[in-house]
Parts: sequence; C-alpha cells; structure tokens
Amino acid sequence: MLILLSHHTGTGNLTRRLLATGAAVTAIEKDDVLVAALGGALGVGVVDGVGGGDCTGDDPAPTPSSASAAPLLRLIHGDALRVHIPAELAALRARAGGGEGGKLVVVANLPYNITTDALRCLLPLSSPPARLDAIFLLLQKEAAVRVATARPGTSDWRATSVLVSGRGGERGEREAACDRLPPD
Repeated sequence: MLILLSHHTGTGNLTRRLLATGAAVTAIEKDDVLVAALGGALGVGVVDGVGGGDCTGDDPAPTPSSASAAPLLRLIHGDALRVHIPAELAALRARAGGGEGGKLVVVANLPYNITTDALRCLLPLSSPPARLDAIFLLLQKEAAVRVATARPGTSDWRATSVLVSGRGGERGEREAACDRLPPD
C-alpha cells in the first residue's frame, strides 16, 4: 500500500486516482475555492492546516481529521510550506495502519514559484526518521531542467540544483505533454 502526501491538490484529478489505488492520502490545498470544491466532491471534511510554523520546524501534532466517507483521505486547507510535514507524515502512516508495510511517498504538482522552498522541505525527509521512500514531482520544464540536469558552471545551475545534487538515488526526467494533462 502506498501512503501519499499530495501537495497543491487543485481540482483533485490526481487525488481521485491515488485514492482509487487504495492508498491513504493526505492532500494539501491552499486555494479557498478549490479546497471547498474538492471537499464537497469527495465528501470529506476539511482540516485547517494554517499554522505558525514551517514545513519542517517544531510544530504541534496535526489536528485530528473528522470522520468522513473516505477515511483514507485527509484534506488540509493550508499552505504546504507552512504545514508541518513530518507530523503529517507520521499521522498519515498511523492512519494507514501504522507499521512499515506501506511506502511513504510524496506526489506533488508544484507551482513554479515554490519549487526551491518545497525541495528544501522535502529533501531532508528522505532520511530517518521520516524515511520517505520516494518523491514524485511534476514541475514546469524550466524548473525540472534546473533540478534534474543542470551541472556546475552552467547557466541553469541554481539553488535547486545544489539541493538535489547532494542527494543520492535515482532521478528521472520525462516531459509531460500539456494536452495529456487535465487542467487542475
């Protein structure tokens, strides 16, 4: 079973597909209109995730989610860069039955303007105690080039390149045709 944290959920196209696999999903959406529409469409309560902390700093435990028709889904209304991600990952693993049976994965369709900040939050979580098994990101092409292929001394070598270059593991880059992706 996959245990997924989905950033910037949008209209829920990806969230619905993730839930259909039987995965436990915590979805984070900042936009007031989108989160209300998604909560209504999926029949779930929305948890206020706006906190005073940042994505990795000390913060209280996540607010318990209300009972819903889709118990594997927790929908958070908040800024993914301010929601305490380690606490949410721990709560997500517990909600999925605890233990080590499921893979802990982050799936995100990130807006261009938060790519670097999101990587600063997510990359440290690939080490214990969070132990993310994988991070899958859909990025704007320019950001993806800087993250996946830039080399020192080139014009594409930026802060995101430095963040990613020090991490081991497999990296993949595929171009997603915009006519194949439903709008979110």
